[in-house]
Amino acid sequence: MAAPSKNETYQEIVKQYLENGKGHVLCLSSDQGFLTHLRLMITKDLGITDTDVITSIIDPLQAMKAVVEITRRCQSPVIFMEQTIRGQDMSMTATQIKQAFPSVRLIFITADTQKERLM
Repeated sequence: MAAPSKNETYQEIVKQYLENGKGHVLCLSSDQGFLTHLRLMITKDLGITDTDVITSIIDPLQAMKAVVEITRRCQSPVIFMEQTIRGQDMSMTATQIKQAFPSVRLIFITADTQKERLM
């Protein structure tokens, strides 16, 4: 996503990204509160009525399969991924996703503050 021009807000850019099947958000998280807020932001704040623009996966073993399926429809989805899902460290999965799909935008959700764990 490009930096907003003087006439655009980040909200408008995200809305344009998600509209008309151009973009997709994949949430790899077992945190139902985060998922609920993400869905509300997309549907209420952005006014996106197509609920198919967001996919939620809580099973770490299904993460790569979900990314493969979504990248067939959208070349550069945005992925929100918890660092640990159900006790499984997702660092290796994140590395595999970025190697297989370099255009994917990956946002790590973590409470960890140790820089070496995040690099």
